[in-house]
Amino acid sequence: MPRSSGKKRGAPYVALQDDLHARVSSRYGLGRGEKGSKKKHQAIYGVKAAEHAEWLAEKEAQRELDEADRAAAQMEADIEAMGSRDGTLSEAGKRGHAVRMRKRSARTLTTPSSSSTRSA
Repeated sequence: MPRSSGKKRGAPYVALQDDLHARVSSRYGLGRGEKGSKKKHQAIYGVKAAEHAEWLAEKEAQRELDEADRAAAQMEADIEAMGSRDGTLSEAGKRGHAVRMRKRSARTLTTPSSSSTRSA
């Protein structure tokens, strides 16, 4: 078949494609594209690159969550150690403080520029 020059194809060409599709799809189970569509096939490496970028973003988000959980656990342990030393923090106070610290830690991880603009 001759290469496409970008010109509009007529009814005989579409009929030829329909005939080819009818013969091939019954044998190999292939689908046919939309008739008259201007869509282009996307190369497999483009699809794979997009899938990989999405996977990396999910992986990074999970890593940040894991890091926040570890930081919160460490803070809870530190609070527990401080409270057991001087006995000033109640159990409810410790839990409340740990929750506040976890929220602050998560907020800092998601918006790193906000921590540099806060005053101490």
